[in-house]
Amino acid sequence: MKTIAGVLFVAGLCVGCATEPEAGESTASQEVSTGVRCSDKSWKVNFYSDATLTTVVGTMSCVCFQLEQQTGAQSNFTSLVFERTCSLQ
Repeated sequence: MKTIAGVLFVAGLCVGCATEPEAGESTASQEVSTGVRCSDKSWKVNFYSDATLTTVVGTMSCVCFQLEQQTGAQSNFTSLVFERTCSLQ
């Protein structure tokens, strides 16, 4: 639960800083960088349309020290899909 709160906090700091889609492109399938550098964890959060958590409207993910990626829309209804610590070898 702590990780989801951290993800949402970071996501809240970066609302609107993702690049704008090109004319004619759908943001639902377009992956954009939020400009936030990932830490030593890989994770993925799904955003849902409502509290039933049945319809995914977007995702946010990080992969070991790369830039955070987002697709679709953010919402207040989230689920952590996975989280793991990166190997530092």
